[in-house]
Amino acid sequence: MITPYQNNSADDLESHLAQIYEYGITMVSNVLSAAELRMLPALIDRMYAVRELHPTQQDEAVQNFNMCGNLANHDLFFEELCLRPAVYTIMQRLLGADVVLSTIAALEPRAGATGENGAHLQGLHRDGLGAGLATKDLEGCQSLWLIDAMDPQNGGTRFGIGSHRLSPPEGTTNEDWARDEGRLVQMSMPAGCVIIYDARTMHAMSNNYSGRRRRALACFYTKAGLPLMCDQRHYLAPEIQRRASPQARVLLGLDSKQPISACGKFYDESGDAPEAIIVGQHSRCNGP
Repeated sequence: MITPYQNNSADDLESHLAQIYEYGITMVSNVLSAAELRMLPALIDRMYAVRELHPTQQDEAVQNFNMCGNLANHDLFFEELCLRPAVYTIMQRLLGADVVLSTIAALEPRAGATGENGAHLQGLHRDGLGAGLATKDLEGCQSLWLIDAMDPQNGGTRFGIGSHRLSPPEGTTNEDWARDEGRLVQMSMPAGCVIIYDARTMHAMSNNYSGRRRRALACFYTKAGLPLMCDQRHYLAPEIQRRASPQARVLLGLDSKQPISACGKFYDESGDAPEAIIVGQHSRCNGP
């Protein structure tokens, strides 16, 4: 039903937009080059060793994941990655020409980790702006940039296809509803592609039973003017802000007139915004 293909033409773009509208999800192939896929695993593992958490996030709540947020603060490669036309043109059509990057993070289910009583690490859920704020309309889109191939054995993401425009009946769990309706799918995708989905589309990280790596970047785009997960005006180093290109300044919201925000909440004074915890425990990184 949904297969990855490139976004190299106007027809490609319209097809991706149509899939987002109908299914809540689309997949863009060959966004990352072969050379980048050779380089990125080691770079992502270095980011996991840094392990910067999102503002207000506590390390004990994310023990089942390798992760690092605010990637643009830690390596030049990430500063303009999210401007790649194959993804950016879709986001601009969906969220506006002045779309803003709410967060860019590296994320991976740890091999062998499970949820409570052996359940999956996450239950099916919809993404919000943070602080419990839901996206009521098409206000945000998540994107998963696959560094490793993804399949059901190594923690491939589960999706409720079409769930961005539907809700389960009262008293039914998201997972049961999606399964009973034939909407629950678990993705198998090659490295280098990007999965884009409406933030309201149900999805969940799954258990990695194989031990094979399943590294990905999670880049969340939102309409301008909404509170952000990680406001780059506050969390990005001044020297990085100074060298940002005009296009990157728009995407990173560096010239926004809104109050500083973090985890979906505005703060009247920038000094009130919570600091991001950097755990920096190298031993927690699985792999080389």
